[in-house]
Amino acid sequence: MKQSLQYPNWREELLKHLRDVVNKEYHKKVLDAPDNKEGQFQELSLSLEVLINDFEPDRLLGVVFFNEKEVEAATHFINILNQFLDKTHQTDKHYLMLPGWDNLVKEAGIFLHLLEVNNQIDNF
Repeated sequence: MKQSLQYPNWREELLKHLRDVVNKEYHKKVLDAPDNKEGQFQELSLSLEVLINDFEPDRLLGVVFFNEKEVEAATHFINILNQFLDKTHQTDKHYLMLPGWDNLVKEAGIFLHLLEVNNQIDNF
């Protein structure tokens, strides 16, 4: 139940950002667009920054995560994300063109799926 988490809205924010990472329609739109003004496409880079800066999985059991399995999955995903990102802000197109992007999307999808399944189980 939604009440079983200290900050259920934070979980909803996490889900939104993971959905941004796996949104292949958005990826295609960014890649197909001509290079335009800086800042035109920032949804993805914002989501990546939020995920890397705002979620410390080991501190979020009962706050954002229902169980230890979610914490482990979050830790795994954040580790992959840390390896993927450099510490500078980049454009969405930059991230989409990096080697390893497809693997990052796959891992985000696995993590997202686990959270969504647990939402259904917990009637979130």
